[in-house]
Amino acid sequence: TAPTPQTIRQTLQRTLRYYEHQVIGYRDAEKNFHNISNRCSYTDCSGNDEAEDVSGILQCTANILGLKFEEMQEKFGEEFFNICFDENERVLRAVGGTLQDFFNGFDALLEHIRTSFGRQATLESPSFLCKELPEGNLMLHYFHPHHIVGFAMMGMTKAAAKKIYRLEVDVEQVTNDKLYAEGSNLHLMFDPNMLVLQLGEGLRKQLKCDTHKTLKFQDCFEIVSPKVSATFERVLLRLSTPFVIRTRLEASGSENKDKSME
Repeated sequence: TAPTPQTIRQTLQRTLRYYEHQVIGYRDAEKNFHNISNRCSYTDCSGNDEAEDVSGILQCTANILGLKFEEMQEKFGEEFFNICFDENERVLRAVGGTLQDFFNGFDALLEHIRTSFGRQATLESPSFLCKELPEGNLMLHYFHPHHIVGFAMMGMTKAAAKKIYRLEVDVEQVTNDKLYAEGSNLHLMFDPNMLVLQLGEGLRKQLKCDTHKTLKFQDCFEIVSPKVSATFERVLLRLSTPFVIRTRLEASGSENKDKSME
């Protein structure tokens, strides 16, 4: 489920070739671009620093050509997906009928690949979850990303939408907690000790408790389905499974003793 060094190297080379025509006729730039292309051929992409290697090469190229690094990064992601698509077109077209279904079906595809090689999912296995927001946009969550795949994800998303579903999409990486909270007012975040880190405004109003103090998941919620214990490890093993949770009556305030929310 992780890209091979050969695939990473091929993606870099295809990305650089795409921009090669922009430096023809400019001697210094052409010489520097040639040096970068040679470096690309000998890059060792087998270690944990492979994302830094790729990022460094693309940054050098962007500086020479006067391009934005983000543009190079996006093109790298597009070429990465194109290589995967060329090798596995029939499989990728069958994953889902819509872009949202495509990403939500990826966990099953990854599980099939692992099973084919005699591997099992671990707590660190990559996982995807794609949700539709109220305004119609999609929010894609990528858990435990492989460093190269995570680096390429924005370009990959655009390429997948275009090649499989003939859609032109704008992709933005959300890193602001406030934006995330606004996107889902019923969201819940907790740490490995099941301590609640963040509550959406809808849940905050329902609980009617002092959400400024440290809250434990078990004190406020119970898992209705699937039938698993409320531990971080159990949740991680079922990232692609929809969870139904219920607010505990005792955590909902005296006026809500007769009802809870799922």
